[in-house]
Amino acid sequence: MHSLLIVLSITSFWLFSPEALVLIGKGGGTGAGIGGAALVGFAVIIFAGSVFIEDHRRLEDDNSQGLQKLKANLIGVIGIAGMVGTALFASTGILVTAGFTFNEVFYYRFPNFAFAFILLSAALIMQFIPVVIKNVILGISVFCCFAGVAALTGYGLVSEPAVPFEFINGNGSVMSLLPLILVFAGIDRVSVILKQQPLPFRISFFLTVFLLACWLAVSARFVEPQRLISSTIPYMTAAWKLGGDPGRFIMGLVIISGSFGAVYGLMRVSALSIRELSAWRRGDYLEKGIIIVIAVAVGTMMAAGVAGTVVLELYIRSSLVLWLVYTSLIVFSGALKIDRKKYYQARLGMISSICILVCSLAIFFNQQKLIVAVSFAVSMLAGSGLLITILNLIGGYQRSDDVITKKTEV
Repeated sequence: MHSLLIVLSITSFWLFSPEALVLIGKGGGTGAGIGGAALVGFAVIIFAGSVFIEDHRRLEDDNSQGLQKLKANLIGVIGIAGMVGTALFASTGILVTAGFTFNEVFYYRFPNFAFAFILLSAALIMQFIPVVIKNVILGISVFCCFAGVAALTGYGLVSEPAVPFEFINGNGSVMSLLPLILVFAGIDRVSVILKQQPLPFRISFFLTVFLLACWLAVSARFVEPQRLISSTIPYMTAAWKLGGDPGRFIMGLVIISGSFGAVYGLMRVSALSIRELSAWRRGDYLEKGIIIVIAVAVGTMMAAGVAGTVVLELYIRSSLVLWLVYTSLIVFSGALKIDRKKYYQARLGMISSICILVCSLAIFFNQQKLIVAVSFAVSMLAGSGLLITILNLIGGYQRSDDVITKKTEV
């Protein structure tokens, strides 16, 4: 049970985040049936592709040809752009959301930004504490999220719906359902981390997906479709409609716990991915340094009021799209390496990759401020490429110094 809880905490670092719950709530506005089916469908597509995902280090080992290394680096740059962008901008929005949630639900006199900074500091400190303690804290965090959503969902399923049946079913368009695939950003990194634990990963992943699909259906049963679609906090609206103040308290606990897990996970994943793609001799120091830089940058953006700007959501969505494009490319790369005898398995990976890529690009090009989104994506890609180039150059000098030192030793 303890092991499964740890796997669940790794798997669900993004699935219970406020950003993911917003997407699920808006998906409920398209209808319980079609929204739930789309969420489960995207989960199956992402999971099918995760089987073919390999680690960066396997793509660019010392025996690889130059062209293969270049391909791996180019794909990796896209991934770094998406992960770092999400870590920076989504963490900023998530922490401010958690601060307002604590202020409005639990203690209105406590400054919301102060709570956001406390949560950021806690996520940063978590990066440097012993693994045993870290696993306990993450397990408690994900248990609060899972138990809270399960309690609200269970109560909602046995209660009389407050929305007429014809509105519960809904008739959402394809484009309104596509953003649900963004709920599963980050499963590529989870798949690499938990490669040696396939069964616990499958159980925790599909258990969480089933719970979130049920929560989507419950939201559609208790809140009018238009209100869900237009709300910036559809999860809280549904919780209050469902359970009043106790419902708000439970969802508030879910949001704070999910925010903590998401910020911790995003910083960790970004730093680990940069470390894997760089050539630094002491990658552990690089990883810790990247985590500190991200935390400082997020804190600076919160202090500067970036969370209140209209482009923050566009930056978050564009970063998530870059991340999913990276996921589709590494899935396709992994499927190409499958033995010819496993023809149908390879085709499954390619189909999954194409579906992820098409959905991601459709989301990206359907954004209102497309020019701003394109400029942001290009800037993130250029910045990521420059960062990896600089780190590799420094790493190359480090290795040269090591060789010279060994040769001159007596």
